[in-house]
Amino acid sequence: MISTKIWQPFYTTLDKIKKYQFKELRTISFPKTDITEFKELNNVIDDMTHRLKNDFYSLKEFTENTSHELQTPLTVIKSKLELLMQSDNLTDTQYKHLAASYDSTHKLGKLNDALGLLAKIENSQFEHTEEIDVNQLIENKLFNYKDILLTKSISLIKQLEGTARINMNPVLADILIENLINNSIKHNVNGGKITIETDSHLFKISNTGEHLLVDPLILFQRFSKSNSQSFGLGLSIVREICHQNNIVISYTYSNNWHSILLNF
Repeated sequence: MISTKIWQPFYTTLDKIKKYQFKELRTISFPKTDITEFKELNNVIDDMTHRLKNDFYSLKEFTENTSHELQTPLTVIKSKLELLMQSDNLTDTQYKHLAASYDSTHKLGKLNDALGLLAKIENSQFEHTEEIDVNQLIENKLFNYKDILLTKSISLIKQLEGTARINMNPVLADILIENLINNSIKHNVNGGKITIETDSHLFKISNTGEHLLVDPLILFQRFSKSNSQSFGLGLSIVREICHQNNIVISYTYSNNWHSILLNF
């Protein structure tokens, strides 16, 4: 009993450290104790968390400012390149160089947008939540991709059963489903197939396709590219959205079928 009472401040401090998040505005507070060693421990941890929190917000601010400030020069570069490409006196070689520059600038803009979005998700800047009808969201997205599916001759099989609903930010829900459907089309083959299944707590999307060029264990990490045309950020964004909303995500590959399963 004496030992338990003496060590109680330590375990209380340990519990507070485990639960603490830097993105929270509140400061961490430790219980008062008369034991010198525990006082010193609390003081050291308090000082350390303040320094880490300052570093966290400095990095957050730097990321946001960088993403924002890059938008203007990228827009200017693209517009100037477009004007040059419309010139009448360009040689074929000059036009090819300008087209390559324009394409690279466009990709850089998309990469900047993706990194900025990922930073906002990680910093929990999408706080508003509401109940999302997953089946309806899927139907809306598939309608937008109808022409692309026809162009690539991809057949679609839907098994939208039950009432699939989840409470989360509508913007993130839209991005989540959009990325998964887009990914299943982008990495499919001409004449391939896509299957989408749902029930009350499950979303599964599968597509035919070639074997992965990366280890499945690092598939959801940043810049893990399954082909040379990808930035390797789409599934990183998907993973982060799932993490923020307590959704369990998993990937499997069997007999030329790639499947991603969400449990919510």
